[in-house]
Formats: sequence, structure tokens, C-alpha cells
Amino acid sequence: ARRRRGVCPAARPCRGVATGQDSIGKHTSTVGSVYAMPGVQIVLVCTGNTCRSPMAALMLRSLIEERHAQADIISRALDAMLSGGPINPKAATALLKYPGVQRALINNHRSRLLSKDNVANADLIAVMTKEHRKKLLALYPDAAGKVHLLQEFAGRPEQDIADPFGGSQENYDATIVEMLPALEAIASKA
Repeated sequence: ARRRRGVCPAARPCRGVATGQDSIGKHTSTVGSVYAMPGVQIVLVCTGNTCRSPMAALMLRSLIEERHAQADIISRALDAMLSGGPINPKAATALLKYPGVQRALINNHRSRLLSKDNVANADLIAVMTKEHRKKLLALYPDAAGKVHLLQEFAGRPEQDIADPFGGSQENYDATIVEMLPALEAIASKA
């Protein structure tokens, strides 16, 4: 498979999308390039893959589809304890309020642990917290150029997305509102 490299919001090397060829035959890009294109894989990561990352993935998929673009968007967990579980019911309720998110995709979601292959195949890995970034990079140090806090895309490079787990429905609804500007920024590249 061809590898893509580029520059992400933090202006550091990141595998992103294709806009040209460099001397070793890999593609290069800039933050203004299209992330959402066929063959590009975006991985959204949180702790258990039952709240934030599946909400973000389903919302991003909807935003990209609105633009008639394509990308392989997946969500994964850093904690295996919840692997195989469904999306949190409050996360599902929050998502059903969001236009374009398909109920079947919500119902079919099962949490999955981030794998070495997910990391190797990703063009962009967006994590919810600085702690996620730290843990992911401890496990996969070679991924440094493609791991970013989701909020970097909304111009908030060191701001975490708070975990709504255990909170009220309002916490889950607020999480969607908090993530939306970053997801729209990624989708706008489509």
C-alpha cells in the first residue's frame, strides 16, 4: 500500500493526503489538503470506544458523506476492558439528535481495541486527551507524526475532550457540541 505523508495542524510531519510526490515516491501534503479522500484512513481513539470515539467517528462519517467525499473512518479503544461492548446508550441518544447519523451504524457498533495494524494503516489518528496521546505514543512511538488531539483541528491544540462516561444525557449532548468544530474542520478538507 502507498503511504502518504503531510503536515497536520501542529505543522509537523504527518501522513495525510496526496498532493504531490517527494524524492522517495511517497505523497506529501499540507494542512490545507484533503484528508477525506478514498484510501485515507482516519482513526478516532478514546478510552473504551463506547462514547467519544464512536460519536466522533459517526459524526465525521456523516459530515464527509454530506460533501459526497469518502474516507475510511474507524474508532478504537486504548483500554481492552470494554472491548466488544455496544455504544453507550446515552451516546446513542445524543447521536440520534445529530442529523445524518444512521441508527443502524449506532446499533451495530462494538468497541474494539486499537491494534498495531490500525496504527500502521492510519493516515491520521485523532485522540481525545493528552493522556491518550501519551499512552498511544508509548505503545507506538513511530506514530508520532500522525497522532493529534482532536481539538487541534478546532484551533485548541492542548484542550482535551472530557469523558462523559457516567454523566448525564446533557454531558453526552455537550460532548457532541464540543467535538463538532474539530470534526467539521477535518470534513471541510473533503
